[in-house]
Amino acid sequence: MKELESILTDLTYVESMFGDSKNFHGTYTFDKQKSFTDIFLEAKNKEISNEQLELLKSYIENFVTKHEEIKNVFKRNLSGMENKMNEILSNILYEVIYIPNHNNRYNFVVIASSFHKFLFFKKNITFRIEYRNGVISSSKKTNNGLEEN
Repeated sequence: MKELESILTDLTYVESMFGDSKNFHGTYTFDKQKSFTDIFLEAKNKEISNEQLELLKSYIENFVTKHEEIKNVFKRNLSGMENKMNEILSNILYEVIYIPNHNNRYNFVVIASSFHKFLFFKKNITFRIEYRNGVISSSKKTNNGLEEN
């Protein structure tokens, strides 16, 4: 897969300034998205596993299906007023994809956000969506993705 190969060649090893997190970082732009998605693959001994690569490859190949799943998460968790605004569902951005190395609770995390405008106000809505074995295991809505994710 050409896209996966280009991501892998551009990966950079990053050590966290706080804590002991060590990841490979890269970026990717999904179809119809105007901004980059940050991709973090948790490293163990400066290596990433084949399982992590397979998860990333599967997500990219099945993006249309996964996008619909995430739209449904947005629909289920938006308030009544927010649910009536088509702008929210049409502007979903994938900010971060995080693939840990052997986590018991989840094996894939997507942080997706959207926004809506009312007059001169703008409200951001962010979801942290955790996958376990290819199925959404949990999701959490926040109004400030930087604070809680």
